Amino acid sequence: MATRVIFYDERGRALAPEQVAVVMINGHRVKRVVANVECSSLVDRYVESIGGSVERVPVGRIYLIYKALKGVEGLGVESSGHFVTYSGANLDDGITTLLYLLEALGKLGGKLSSHVPPMPLSKRLKFEVGDEKKFEIVEKLKENLASKYRRVTTIDGVRVDLDEGWFLVRPSNTEPVIRVTLEAESTEGLKTLESLVKEELRRAGLSMA
Repeated sequence: MATRVIFYDERGRALAPEQVAVVMINGHRVKRVVANVECSSLVDRYVESIGGSVERVPVGRIYLIYKALKGVEGLGVESSGHFVTYSGANLDDGITTLLYLLEALGKLGGKLSSHVPPMPLSKRLKFEVGDEKKFEIVEKLKENLASKYRRVTTIDGVRVDLDEGWFLVRPSNTEPVIRVTLEAESTEGLKTLESLVKEELRRAGLSMA
């Protein structure tokens, strides 16, 4: 069974999962979305515009499926391309996802590309650090950031949402590294976030060359 899907519009452009989710949200008027902490704030923007809300979960398709089994209604989306439609299906099935998207597009009318919003700018960083040390650093980072910022999510690493964008810091579960995801609306915003994250990581004990 194919669980992960990639969609292209009629122009041949590969779409980010969050862009596809927006089409589904608008077409089905979805007001309850479950998204992992790595998903773009693009999803939040469109859900909130129709009076809905987004629940964040840790990275991993199993968390979307768990919500489905608990009877959650709405849409589940993973930044890696997994979707759970919660409309009678409790798995991230590719065919079900395709049908759900086509139904949304049918309600909206027009070509797929006309309903796809641009993605914010993003950047990923990776810092090599020992397996034991990486968890210590992220835990210290959680403490430091929780006392400084209002919108902090700590269910999987630590994510901070700011006016200029957001960043996520997670210890890898498979490698001796700390991964960072940055998202902003402008290049300047990305630079600001990158500088902020690096400084906070230093304060939490990460040595940088």
